[in-house]
Amino acid sequence: MYVICAGMYRAGSTWQYQVVSHIAENFLQGKTLGFLNADDLANKTYMAEQICVLKTHNAHSKFSNWLNTGQAIAVYCYRDLRDVAYSLAHMFRTDLDGILGERDPTLPGERRPMKTVLENDEFWRKQRNTLTQRFEDMVAFPDRAVRQIARHLNVNLSNNEVHLISGLFSLSENKKRILSFRGELQKNNIDPRQHTNGFLWDKRNLLHWNHIRTGKVGAWRKESTLRHRVKLALVCGEWLIANNYEATDDWICNDGRTIPVQTIEQLAADLRDEFAGDVPRLNRLNQICKQLSNNRGRSLLRRVWKWLSGKHKAG
Repeated sequence: MYVICAGMYRAGSTWQYQVVSHIAENFLQGKTLGFLNADDLANKTYMAEQICVLKTHNAHSKFSNWLNTGQAIAVYCYRDLRDVAYSLAHMFRTDLDGILGERDPTLPGERRPMKTVLENDEFWRKQRNTLTQRFEDMVAFPDRAVRQIARHLNVNLSNNEVHLISGLFSLSENKKRILSFRGELQKNNIDPRQHTNGFLWDKRNLLHWNHIRTGKVGAWRKESTLRHRVKLALVCGEWLIANNYEATDDWICNDGRTIPVQTIEQLAADLRDEFAGDVPRLNRLNQICKQLSNNRGRSLLRRVWKWLSGKHKAG
């Protein structure tokens, strides 16, 4: 049977693969296959009775068929897409515009990653026999996440075993593995910063040389500009609300600043050009710009009220 670790890009999928692999090898006599796409499996066969763990990302009908027929189970994880976007930009060594647009010849594949992320999320979240975990919960409660995975594999772990596994693949331990991998690359005179070497990873644990950016929840807040927050809202704002990361679009401008009218108008004009022809997103852009204008009005009213209140008290 296959165990498919299919988590969202930059959302803890490698951690899930590490935990599943450890449990499979140590408690189920299983084996790990590493990272494989569905096409990579076309000419390979494995013993049906053996647990085979693989990591993948992209949706494919083969995986759906396996899950529906009991030939496989899967684990999936998702994360705040704003953090995903910045993490992808870090890994691909590009800026956020290079992640959120429609096409960039410097990135692998013909499409930008965020579109694929959303398509994959829709696919994996509706599959049978799939355990879905939220990245933020995995970070906050790693022991609980390990136990959920073990139960999904029908393995009963003691509390000590659960804690040992979560510690074995903690953020600090994985940072040590990455440093070790970088050292091995250096010994072999391989510079991972060169574009041709940018996606090197350690085949033992599937950690990239630049795998971890911060590992923190909500790091996007310190890095995002107004323009990028609007673009993020256009690309994934509805997903954020549907998945309870936000209740409204107020996060786009929730710092109380008054945005100049000229800034809103210029931002709208720039993004209309960038998303020309994409009617749903252009309609959404109009809604967001209207909201920014309304927020500007409310901010001005708050300032006037504060000033009047102060004057009244002074009088």
